[in-house]
Amino acid sequence: MTSNTILCAARRTFIAGAAALLVSAVAVPSFVTPTFAADGPASVADLAQGLLGAVVNISTSQTVKGTEGPGAVPMPQLPEGSPFQDFFDDFFKNRGGDKDNGSQKVQSLGSGFVIDAEQGIVVTNNHVIADADDIEVNFSDGVTLKATLVGTDTKTDVAVLKV
Repeated sequence: MTSNTILCAARRTFIAGAAALLVSAVAVPSFVTPTFAADGPASVADLAQGLLGAVVNISTSQTVKGTEGPGAVPMPQLPEGSPFQDFFDDFFKNRGGDKDNGSQKVQSLGSGFVIDAEQGIVVTNNHVIADADDIEVNFSDGVTLKATLVGTDTKTDVAVLKV
């Protein structure tokens, strides 16, 4: 063997050893458990217990015309003198709501969470409060407060309320 071949082999061995040492030095800290991990909650239940006060129930109501509400069925068009005319007239007129304009009050429920307790800011889904006449926020301690709509984003289905 020539001295160049021996020198090249020695360099490769040295570089490989240095690379192995460098990789092991970088990899060792990933096995060390950080001290702050021991300060966290002992279980998911402990974590949830600490956040429960921020979760709220959203209750809304709105007035809709008889043909707008969920499950609304329009009055069928029957020929004059049909034997079913009286039946359908009675059925559709006695479904509840305002007899004059066919409107009814519809209630919806959803959830949200408090993001700023001092300012009374609550985030919920836009579909929960869409077209609502009245919005109430029910807290886990039993307190119920009226809310006003601050803003919505229909694309992300997010709504911001203030209590």
